[in-house]
Amino acid sequence: MKRLINWIRPSFEDNDGKASYRRITAFVFVCLICYMVIWNRIQTEIHLKAFFALLITLLLLIGIVTVQNILTFFHRDKEPSDDGIKSGDQVTIKKEE
Repeated sequence: MKRLINWIRPSFEDNDGKASYRRITAFVFVCLICYMVIWNRIQTEIHLKAFFALLITLLLLIGIVTVQNILTFFHRDKEPSDDGIKSGDQVTIKKEE
């Protein structure tokens, strides 16, 4: 058991050897999510959405997650549109008379 604790402990420490509250808080939130999902504490979709909204708010407040991280997460499945002009495209300009 002591070997396991000595192996995990550096992941919760900063470069100066002191405990990092951000890393410990992130770990606690991951444990909370595992508990909520594994032991079926979230029973409907609305509970899940409310839980994630609360979790995102808490993570933003303590600075573990930034708004850019959240926007990247929600927009990662959208593919870029092909409507624009790309480099190397032939462009013809028609003059109206």
